[in-house]
Amino acid sequence: MEDLKDIMDVVSRLGTDRQSALEQAFALAEHFHTSHAELSSWLDDMEGQINMLAKPALRPDLIAQQQDKTEVS
Repeated sequence: MEDLKDIMDVVSRLGTDRQSALEQAFALAEHFHTSHAELSSWLDDMEGQINMLAKPALRPDLIAQQQDKTEVS
């Protein structure tokens, strides 16, 4: 009985430790999800703005103008 009680105590302690680690991981996962959503939204907005700009092709003057417009945004 004493061995069984010791094993039960060990299992209980390990379960508590595991639950604590999972709760911390869950909080970090929620933070990552929120941050990722904000970044994804910002990238989508930037992609939309870039797609509205004129395509500069290979003309250096148009490339410089497009860079100026992008920096202002």
